[in-house]
Amino acid sequence: KQLTELDRLAGDGDLGVNLARGARAVEESLPEFSSLSPVEVLKAIGLTVQNTIGGSSGALYGVFFLRAATALRAAHTSDPKTWAQACLEACDAVSNLGDAKEGDRTMLDALLPFAKDFADRLAQGHPTVDALEAAVVAGEKGAEATANMLPRRGRSSYLGKRVLDHPDPGAVAAALWLRAAVLASSY
Repeated sequence: KQLTELDRLAGDGDLGVNLARGARAVEESLPEFSSLSPVEVLKAIGLTVQNTIGGSSGALYGVFFLRAATALRAAHTSDPKTWAQACLEACDAVSNLGDAKEGDRTMLDALLPFAKDFADRLAQGHPTVDALEAAVVAGEKGAEATANMLPRRGRSSYLGKRVLDHPDPGAVAAALWLRAAVLASSY
């Protein structure tokens, strides 16, 4: 409901419904994932969300997971630093596909702070669990900060100043699923 309401203010009002449909499809596929490698799971999630989430969100989330899978293909998936690098590369894919960057008031305003903070903290030697928690907070703060940004990409770019004081629904959605993914992780 929260995402749908935010999207009614800044978009076409279907983000919550679309993401819920994608989440259900991924959840229904979980039993099939148990025999897959992490790379195969990311690829399967990417393809699932591309096929079930409507609009640009499906393509953007799909490319995020598919690029992360590609980045991890030749890496040691037991090393958190390779996951951090995969997140950064996945953000690059979203940026390239959506022609957006941090500060444009998009999902990248949550994803990039998460990915950068996670990579930075791991490079500084922080334990993975602490780095993940801090990175999620950075993503959440990035999403909140979009309430003060003029939109330069996405549907809200057509509304200009009218979206101020409301965070970007795509950024909020990204922060929500980052929090859920970290809570569900084994770290």
